[in-house]
Amino acid sequence: MSWPVWLEYLQRYVDHNGIQARFSFNCKVVNATRSPKGGWDLSIHRKNWSNGAWQHPKNLSVKEETFTRHFDVLIVGSGLHNSPNLPAFPGADSFPGQILHSSRFQDAKDFAQKRVLVVGAGESASDIAWLTSKHAAQVAISMRSPPGTLFPHTVKGCTADIRDNRLIYSLPRAIWPFMLRTHKSFYYRISEDPHERHRAEQFKYAADMNYDNESCVFTINACKSFGIPKAVTINKATTHRGIQHISGSTVHFTDGSSFENCEAIIAATGYQVKMPFINDAEVSEAFKDPRSLWKNMVAPDVPDFFLLGFCRPHQINLITCCEMQARAAAQVISGRKALPSKDKMLNDIEKWKAHMGATFSRGYRALVDFIPFIDGLAEFIGCAPDLTYYLLADPVMWTHMIFAPIQPSQYRLTGPGANAEQARRVILKSPYYKDLQNRLFRDFVVTVIALWAALMGLFGNEKWALVGRMRQPFQLAAGVLLAAGVYAVAA
Repeated sequence: MSWPVWLEYLQRYVDHNGIQARFSFNCKVVNATRSPKGGWDLSIHRKNWSNGAWQHPKNLSVKEETFTRHFDVLIVGSGLHNSPNLPAFPGADSFPGQILHSSRFQDAKDFAQKRVLVVGAGESASDIAWLTSKHAAQVAISMRSPPGTLFPHTVKGCTADIRDNRLIYSLPRAIWPFMLRTHKSFYYRISEDPHERHRAEQFKYAADMNYDNESCVFTINACKSFGIPKAVTINKATTHRGIQHISGSTVHFTDGSSFENCEAIIAATGYQVKMPFINDAEVSEAFKDPRSLWKNMVAPDVPDFFLLGFCRPHQINLITCCEMQARAAAQVISGRKALPSKDKMLNDIEKWKAHMGATFSRGYRALVDFIPFIDGLAEFIGCAPDLTYYLLADPVMWTHMIFAPIQPSQYRLTGPGANAEQARRVILKSPYYKDLQNRLFRDFVVTVIALWAALMGLFGNEKWALVGRMRQPFQLAAGVLLAAGVYAVAA
C-alpha cells in the first residue's frame, strides 16, 4: 500500500469519528516533565516543521509559538523508527565517498554507475540493494547477521501473506525444525511452477539462505522483501559479512573479503529508540527495553506513561498490534479497566521474556510473537473471540477465521467497540483458497498437527501445546476424538 492511500484511509477514519479537532499538527514536544501533582507538563514548540519535507505539502501557514500544557497521561507513539542509527565504522574518516543512512535514501538513480555498498539485512537494506543494483556499476551487501525469513511480496500472483492464517501461527513453536524444512521444500516447488519459473533462482536463493541460517516463522521476524535475492541473482550483487574496517575506498569485511573502489555506503542499520524530551532519568531508563514493559507498553512503576507501536511482530502486521495496544490503553485511561497489579505485571513480563527467548532469541528486543501477543491484549480488553463457541454456532465464519488470512475484525465480534454483524461480513470477505489444491493439503496437515498439539496440551506438555485462543476448540475436538477412540477400542 502506498503512503498516499494509507493517508487517505487515516483521514477517512478521522472524519468518520469526528476527531479532527483533537489533533495539533506541527507541534514538537520540547520536554515532558512529571508534575508533582500527578500527570505531565509538556513544553510545546509550534512551527512549520513539515515545510520542505518531500512528503508534505509546501507553504503551510503556521504561527510559531511555544506553550505549556498539562496532561494526566502521556502516550508516545513515535515508534521504533524515530532516530536513525548510523554506526561509527572503523576507518570511516578515511573514506572519500558518501556515507548516508537509509532514512535519507530517495532515488536509486543518484547512484548510477557507482560502486555502492549497502549495509544491513532488513527490509530497507533488501529494497535498497535491489533498486540500487539496477543503476549502479556494482553493489555489495554487508550483513553482520543473516536476514530474517526471506519472503517475496507475492506468490503466484497473490500477496504472500494470503497464505498466513491463525491455525498455522498457533502451532507449537517447538516444531520450528519442521517448519524450516517445509518452507524450503515449498520454495523449491514454487520455483518449478509455471507462474514463478522466471523467479526460480530467487526462490532457491531465499530457500537456501533461510534454511542455512535457521530462519523461519517460529525463529525470527520476516524480511518481507526479495530485494537481496533479486540483486544477487539478477544483477550479480555480492554479499559479505560485517564491516571490519574501512581503508580509503576499500571496505574490509569480517569474512576476509573486501570491496574495492567503493564510492558510496548506504547504511540500512536501523534506528535507536530515543525520547529526548523526557527529562526524568528513571522514566527514560524504564522504557529503553520494550520487552521489559507490560505488553511492550507500560512500565509497572510508571502507570501514567504508555508506549504505543514499540513492537515488531515476527509475522503478520504491525498495524493490528498498534490498534490493540491503543484499545487497551484507552480502556485504562477511560477508567473502564484497571492495569493489573505491579506483581501481576512483573510476572506477565517474565513469562513473556521466557516465551520469546525460547525460540525468538535472535530477534531484537521489540520483537513480539503475533498471535499470543494480540490474543493476550484481547483478553485484557475483553474482545477475545470465543473460538469454541463460533466453531459450534457459526462454523462457516469459524472456518474463515481459522484458515483464511488473519483479520483484525475477529476482535470486533465482541467486547468494547464491537460490531458483530459488520465484523462477520468482513471476515467472510477474506480471501480463502486462491491455490485450492495446495491449500487443502496444507490445511489438512496443519489440522492433524494441531490436534496432536492439543492432545499434548491436555496432558500438560506446554512445550508442544498450541498457543493463543486456538487451544480451547482444538482441545475440545482432540478430547472428543480421544474419547471416541477409547470407546471404539473398548467396544
